[in-house]
Amino acid sequence: MLASQSHLAGLPLVKMSDLADLSETERADGAYVHAIGLLVETLTAGLARTSGIAPTVVRGPRIVPVADNYDRLYYPADGEARSPRYTHYLGEGLMLRTQMTALVPNALATLDQSRPEHLLILPGIVHRRDVVDRIHTGSPHQCDVWRISSGPSLGRADLIALVETIARTLLGYDPELRYNETGHPYTLGGLEVELHIKDAGGDRWLEILECGLARPQLLADAGLDPARWSGLAVGMGLDRLAMLRKGLDDIRLLRDPDPRIAAQMRNLAPYIPVSRQPNIKRDLSIVVPAERSVEDLTETAMNAAGEQARLIESLEVVARYDYSQVPQIARERLGLGVGQDNRLVRITLSDPGRALRRQEANGLYDRLYNVLHEGSAPGYAR
Repeated sequence: MLASQSHLAGLPLVKMSDLADLSETERADGAYVHAIGLLVETLTAGLARTSGIAPTVVRGPRIVPVADNYDRLYYPADGEARSPRYTHYLGEGLMLRTQMTALVPNALATLDQSRPEHLLILPGIVHRRDVVDRIHTGSPHQCDVWRISSGPSLGRADLIALVETIARTLLGYDPELRYNETGHPYTLGGLEVELHIKDAGGDRWLEILECGLARPQLLADAGLDPARWSGLAVGMGLDRLAMLRKGLDDIRLLRDPDPRIAAQMRNLAPYIPVSRQPNIKRDLSIVVPAERSVEDLTETAMNAAGEQARLIESLEVVARYDYSQVPQIARERLGLGVGQDNRLVRITLSDPGRALRRQEANGLYDRLYNVLHEGSAPGYAR
């Protein structure tokens, strides 16, 4: 389906369609279920056991109407979430979904109202224009859990009980959680949930999910009378939870083709590290339009890297100078014009399973520099 859609800013969307959805629990090609899919199976079985409600697993296409992803979830028309900086728009009112909640309005509209309780589990891959580092990717996996009831109105206590059950089921132990007030357009009384962890990064709190009470108007739009029906909504990132469950420190390990690593993604057992190789860092001094975002730069770099994109450990802007801050001699050397910035972009390369050859790294850096630098002169890399 994606191959028939227009490309956005040179992004090969057909490649996105080829990216396996690791949350799948039934693979037509007979491939093994990935650890992320095993988390979905674990969650489904655990919630069925603790709630007494038979869960319904809802899946859907990656291409969705903009209305489903934003309008029907009450995102404001000028909201930051809608910005092309974060969203892959395809034209004709379509987009790549940025959240699994995009499937919720239609799922609610099909509920059998003769049943008093429903438990919806909506797992899948989503696509965002995002930065790249050890815990972020532009194609993460998410899972929504919605409990819809026609019994006594569900409240904050029910929400916290559901969150604690989900966290305990997915992490495999009784976690220490804390709750921060937040907001979502489609919920009331929203909460951000953080997990207390102790690891190489120290003693810290890490966000693992967000939740809230289903907005009554959302239920009404689906034909569920809010006077009779109420709901709980929970949304989580499956990649991060898989990393916590297995003890991974690099999100790229989830898709690493190295047989020593890939074999360990077939279970939820703790990860046994494969010898980590040193990374290579280089700062590229480039010229770009002043409005160019780090998400734009990341997308351009990942696209240009092609099959070598998995070697990009991180891309960050470490310094930024506008036209007035750059001396004339440097402007000429870089080919910097009015309305452009000079950015110092640090790109870190590594392969978890082997040492990168210097020649291989240099070739990739040259390719990335050529697509990132937009000055009228060749410039230079540091």
